[in-house]
Amino acid sequence: MNEDKYKLLIVCQANYCRSPAAEVIIDQLLPHDKYFVNSAGLKPKSEPNMDPRTRKYLIQNGFQMNKIHNPKLVTSMLLKQQDKILFMDLSIMDKIRNQYPKLTDKMELFNSPDGHVNLSDPFLLKKDQYEEIMNNIHMLSKTWKNILTKKP
Repeated sequence: MNEDKYKLLIVCQANYCRSPAAEVIIDQLLPHDKYFVNSAGLKPKSEPNMDPRTRKYLIQNGFQMNKIHNPKLVTSMLLKQQDKILFMDLSIMDKIRNQYPKLTDKMELFNSPDGHVNLSDPFLLKKDQYEEIMNNIHMLSKTWKNILTKKP
């Protein structure tokens, strides 16, 4: 069951491009017996699955796509269940932090290990810009894997 696992939530605006990519990558990098990785959005897309460009990127980079992603809404219960909450945008983190100040210690920006990395919402971007964002998410996901599994 998930009760004994370290729970990680990744949050973006629509839970359609960035956070599902990070969820798939980090989930496949971390040991499943110790970690449960999930994603959600402030205003999730109503259609099932993730952006087709994200799905294509993940498949091309060797990640297994075993299930259909269903965009999820960030809820109070979901937030409170997490050990760590990573946000793709400062504006999204600020909104959640203002609503749930007691959870602030669990919150961090996804690009906090390298604040110079561009994680802009790629939904309306051209192919090369979209792939740059996906490459940045991929790189940062590996960094988060190392941070989360680091021995004290």
